[in-house]
Amino acid sequence: MQDDDCVAREDAVLALAMVGDLSMGQPIDQSFRTARLAGLLAAGCGGDEALARQVALLRWSGCTANAEGVMRLLGDDVGGRSAMLAQTLDAGRQRALQQQAGPLAQVHCEVAGEVARTLGLGRAVEQGLRHIFERFDGQGGPFGLGHPEVPEVVYQVVLAGDLEILSRVHGLDAALQWIGAQRDRRYLPALVSEVQANAGHWLQALRSPEPAPVASGAQTALTLVGDVIDLKLPWLAGYSRQVATLVRNAADIAEALGAGVGAAPPPAEVAIEMPAACDGSLLGLIGPVPVAEDLLIRETGRPAAAVSEALLDLELAGLVQRHPGGMVSRVPA
Repeated sequence: MQDDDCVAREDAVLALAMVGDLSMGQPIDQSFRTARLAGLLAAGCGGDEALARQVALLRWSGCTANAEGVMRLLGDDVGGRSAMLAQTLDAGRQRALQQQAGPLAQVHCEVAGEVARTLGLGRAVEQGLRHIFERFDGQGGPFGLGHPEVPEVVYQVVLAGDLEILSRVHGLDAALQWIGAQRDRRYLPALVSEVQANAGHWLQALRSPEPAPVASGAQTALTLVGDVIDLKLPWLAGYSRQVATLVRNAADIAEALGAGVGAAPPPAEVAIEMPAACDGSLLGLIGPVPVAEDLLIRETGRPAAAVSEALLDLELAGLVQRHPGGMVSRVPA
């Protein structure tokens, strides 16, 4: 690993927080807003504000590791998680989640704990993340711990996250009503009272920016962020590292060639002959983001066999590429 492969630890944490938010179907500042609320809640109850903020920022850092399992369980990885957090899952999916979520929670917590350990954030942050789905009444996961075995930071972060999401989706009154009903079940009761007394002005405080935190000076390998993202698709394990190596090697070669022979001439234009089986309308529907072949069949109104033949011609011509799940995308020029 080279020196420029490292970034400030705070930047890596924020990047992982954003990855988690997107994976959970949330706005990209959801974890940051939750961290501010968790810090306020911890400070109001005599807890560790910095600890609460760190756990809040990384609480979704393990969600890429169980993406396939969540998709099978809820039918939609990102959409299903979003509905789960907003408490809008239908009865069938809610029942499936209660019955089968244990192994998924365990994978999530193990990865999140390893992320904290790799970042060198300390045992308290690691333990908070390893128990982030535990509940006051012992009905959570991954170990079914109850009070007082659950680290208090877990209650602080979960309660702050629920307040941020539910007040945004359903309004503050509905959020506080739901939170109040979970006293002695999901949360530590004293924390619920603190939230009920202060939620309004805490949420108002989120409208104002806060000063940038003082950098610790600690560095972490950027490859950690790539590794966490790659977990989203198990067959992509190590992909980000390999791409980085290829890019670096290509840059070294280009630099060496440039130093030896001067600027390279512009590449000659290559005429691409359109395959006979495609009239151009199909290719126009395909962009760099993978699209389902079934959607292309519907959009073109052509028989499935004709579309499949045209896609094969386009693939052989190097114009499109196929992906798992019947997806296809345009090859970059």
